[in-house]
Amino acid sequence: MKMEIQTQYTMRKTKELKLHKSSLEIYGKNEDVSDLAESIRVNGILVPLTVKPDGVILSGNRRFRAALEAGLEEIPCVIAEPKTPEEEEIFIIEANRNRKKDVYQLYNEGVRLKAAYAALDGRKSAQKTNYSSDCKKDLPPISANLAEIAQAKQPIRKTCSTSAAIANAIGMKDRTWQRLEHIANLAKMGNETAIELLARIDKEDLSISKAERILRQSLKAPAANGELEREKSMFQISIEQAEKNLKGVMRAIDIIIETPDEEYSCFACDILLDDLDLLHDAVEKLKVRDAAHTEVWKAKLAKGKKEDAA
Repeated sequence: MKMEIQTQYTMRKTKELKLHKSSLEIYGKNEDVSDLAESIRVNGILVPLTVKPDGVILSGNRRFRAALEAGLEEIPCVIAEPKTPEEEEIFIIEANRNRKKDVYQLYNEGVRLKAAYAALDGRKSAQKTNYSSDCKKDLPPISANLAEIAQAKQPIRKTCSTSAAIANAIGMKDRTWQRLEHIANLAKMGNETAIELLARIDKEDLSISKAERILRQSLKAPAANGELEREKSMFQISIEQAEKNLKGVMRAIDIIIETPDEEYSCFACDILLDDLDLLHDAVEKLKVRDAAHTEVWKAKLAKGKKEDAA
């Protein structure tokens, strides 16, 4: 089933339209649209916006902001109705395929596509399972066919890996996307080298390939007892980075606790406490994972002892 897109445009009042949350999270909201606003004042909006029936914009956030700046009260729009949240995410990213993007926006696109593809694959697996077991429960339809918007998407998903599909969608080679994802993931953890390298890539004075080599070299475990340097695993890197970040968090909380009343802000602390609740939830998930691994390790150890005794 294809996503329904009207072919005829209608005029919608600007006050009825809303920027899409995902688009803002991927591309930001501080982009200068003054040149586009001037063009719209002279020529009007040449390409209608694509919006959902409720007025949320799927394609055309920049045109919308420029139209507001130009003082337009009405904007030409076509209506589209995505069938799933995943289709909606893919649509937004594909609609921005030709947009000039910085390295952070490219990474944001890749992360969103990865989650969308995983969810679509999960839905398809659930459908197959229910069908094979003669389950009579109706399942929500999967509508990943964006032929009008993303003609290249479907063939790639059938024949290539998810990583290759993401790379194609954001205009990169597969290996380049994997390198960018590796650097950006470490930057999000707080790795200072990765943060600096991302900034250098964005300034276009450093290739992603070279940046990854620099990063990997910085993460190698030091040689010991005559052994050669070896590259740390992502597990080791994540453990070290988490410990480093937590030490900083604990130091900061100590300072907050000791802050005089006249400087203390309960509102700011409420936000921090909400974030710490999320951290608590993550810690509980880690405890479950660690307990499960401990049981596996104990079982292997017990098996090894029995084999030695035999």
